Amino acid sequence: MAPADLPALLARVDFGFFGTGTAAEEAMTLGTPAVNLGLTAFHDARGAELAALGAALYLGRIDAVAPQRIAETVRVLRDDGPARAAMADAAWRIFDGEGCARAADLVLRWLDGTAPASAPAAAEAR
Repeated sequence: MAPADLPALLARVDFGFFGTGTAAEEAMTLGTPAVNLGLTAFHDARGAELAALGAALYLGRIDAVAPQRIAETVRVLRDDGPARAAMADAAWRIFDGEGCARAADLVLRWLDGTAPASAPAAAEAR
C-alpha cells in the first residue's frame, strides 16, 4: 500500500530501498538516495547502470541478497552523509526534469538533419 503522499515521505528520509523501478526514480528525482533490489533482468541492467553512474546502489536480485548485506548497507548509508550526498548529486544529474525537452530537441534535430551521426536513430530519420 502506498502512503498518501509518497513524495513528501521520500523527501524526508535519508535513503530508501526500492525495486529498481519508477518509485526509485521518483526518489532519486527528489534527492533521496536509492538502494535498489532486482526482480527481473531489466532490474539487473537498470540497477547496474544507475550504480555505475553513482546515482544508486544495486544489491542484486532480492531473492539472492543476504539479510546481512542489507543490514550492512543500512549501517553504511546511515553513517555516511557525504556518500548519500554524492548519490543524490549523481541522481540529480540524471533525473533533472529536463529529459522530455532533451528528447524533443533530439527528435527535432533528427528531422532537420542536424543530429549527430552517433545519435541512435539519426540514420533512420534521414
